[in-house]
Amino acid sequence: MKPTLTYEQSFAQRFVIGLEGLQLTQESIDALHHFNVSSILIRGRNIENREQFSDLIDSVRAEVDKSTGLAPLFLLLSDAEGEHALQRIMTYIPSNLALCASGDEGSAFSAGRILALELGSLGIDGIIAPSLNVNTNRIKREQGLLCFSDQVDIVSRFGNSMMQGLMSSSMISIAHDFPGFAGTYQTPQSTLRINENILEELESGELYPFTSAISLGLEALMCAPAYYQAFDTEIKISSMSESLIRNHLREELGFKGVVCTPIIDMPMISDHFPIETVAVESAKSSCDLIVLSGDYAHLETCYASMWDALSTGYIDSNDHKEAVQRILTMKRKHQQQREETDLSFLKEQHESIASSIIERSLTLVQAQEEQLPDLGTFPIFLSRKREEHEQGSSFAAWMHERLGGEMAEFSAEIESQEINHMLEEVSDNSAIVILLDAGQEDSSQLVLANALGATGIPTIAVSCTNPYDLLFLQETIVSIALFVDTEQAYEALLKVLTKERNPTGNASIHW
Repeated sequence: MKPTLTYEQSFAQRFVIGLEGLQLTQESIDALHHFNVSSILIRGRNIENREQFSDLIDSVRAEVDKSTGLAPLFLLLSDAEGEHALQRIMTYIPSNLALCASGDEGSAFSAGRILALELGSLGIDGIIAPSLNVNTNRIKREQGLLCFSDQVDIVSRFGNSMMQGLMSSSMISIAHDFPGFAGTYQTPQSTLRINENILEELESGELYPFTSAISLGLEALMCAPAYYQAFDTEIKISSMSESLIRNHLREELGFKGVVCTPIIDMPMISDHFPIETVAVESAKSSCDLIVLSGDYAHLETCYASMWDALSTGYIDSNDHKEAVQRILTMKRKHQQQREETDLSFLKEQHESIASSIIERSLTLVQAQEEQLPDLGTFPIFLSRKREEHEQGSSFAAWMHERLGGEMAEFSAEIESQEINHMLEEVSDNSAIVILLDAGQEDSSQLVLANALGATGIPTIAVSCTNPYDLLFLQETIVSIALFVDTEQAYEALLKVLTKERNPTGNASIHW
């Protein structure tokens, strides 16, 4: 990091820009050179394999050095798309729900440490994680898979543990979505998310994990793309709210770290507010980093508007200097820690830790007398047909190969005729084991599972990604939360189905 920056370079510190694809485009190069931006947002769309990703990081690093002489700051967005992409280049990390179901906060610390070491070795400096959302929305579970729990204290404990694991190996931890996103809703007429809770409800609910993390040294956080009525009568997203950011977060909670906006040109924001207004009002409210996608025109618009707002005094110059100082302090601290940190690791050790977490997270959600039925001599295993791009055997094929019996695969969208065929197919089997793959999105899977359970044949339903699917099943069906759709997870389930080990997880899912 240069000891001094030009005014333009210090102004450019306020922006984070995304990249559009797998390679550095000319438009991205032009943005880096013209605007002196050195903070880069990495998403799942930027990751195909290790070689490609390494080339992308090296290309960006070279262009940033050429245009600014600064070391770039790479921040990874940890969302569903990002987590799926990371599976291709590093040790698979079980979801937050799985970490929580393992019953051990040390699992979250270990996951954070693995992420820090492996991402750090790939050139990533910070990750937008952990999610400190409390999954309070009982009907829509849109954020549920990224949450640790629907219980405030559990989210706080496991979130803090992951944060400490990340920071222990020099990874910047950016908690999201402040002040809590999962409890928001949208009306049929609008895509804008709204939270109607009063302040006291927020403080004892969604806000609590953030308050706890701040007391334990949280370095940075990202605001939620939603409107909070407790702080503003005028409709605006959280990062634009001076009442929330400056008054509550900065003054009442005493947060001195870096505050990031959400990606302000995502449709759920840009459909309601001009992006330049979001950028300026967020900076005015005491947000530090303005986060954008890779659209050159959007960066140009926001850059010009913020420059004008600062030049005219609409954004206070002292506020701007303090924001830049917070950003530079975080960057310099991270750079120094990274130079002093050994990022070497044994992949076999990381994979062993991840396997152990998966085994311990496997949860018996529903069973009569807490017992699994015997598979008998002729079980049948069912799962969705694999798409052409999906690698590896299907669950049904994998289990059939190891445990015998029969297998059957159903379509992505199951029609009544296929359900009737499946019911005829299982009539002679001793037990039924069906894998549910995002049943809330494809309700026909839930219809099929319930129909199988009504046959009187012992039926076991396993959720491989979304354990909330299991809450829709009839009581006669034995249900198991697996959390993960990998062969590593199938191995853990096989031990449970054959009663080699008991399912010891405790999935924090409730109506």
